[in-house]
Amino acid sequence: MTKLLNASKLFQTLLTRDGPPAAKVASDLDVGSFDDVPFITHSSQISQDRGPGLWTVILTINLFLEPRDAFDVADYVYSAVTEWGDDPDLGVVPGVGGVEDLEDMNAFVPVSGEVSMVNKIVVHYQGSFTLTVRAF
Repeated sequence: MTKLLNASKLFQTLLTRDGPPAAKVASDLDVGSFDDVPFITHSSQISQDRGPGLWTVILTINLFLEPRDAFDVADYVYSAVTEWGDDPDLGVVPGVGGVEDLEDMNAFVPVSGEVSMVNKIVVHYQGSFTLTVRAF
């Protein structure tokens, strides 16, 4: 029997573990409002088109960051995410799945200039990746 990939749990776990220590991480579906930055959201689209247990995933990550260090934080997250594809052990969440291959579609770039939050302005970066993931 083929297992459905729990992509939300996989990327929530990996981004929480590998993202900036002070960052809050949430699936796009779990976001109401937020007050603290850095704030990371993620969403994924999955299709099982590579055979049983192998999934193609389009992962989109949004970063909401302080303007003064936005590029450095985006660089940190980009490096962490691309390491999942470089080292097979880094992209694994036991009982959920593991990244077998990763390519960036759109490295992190500012997408909407500044975003207003209560009492602050933040910068919004977005990156997209295509991954091959094995469901466990």
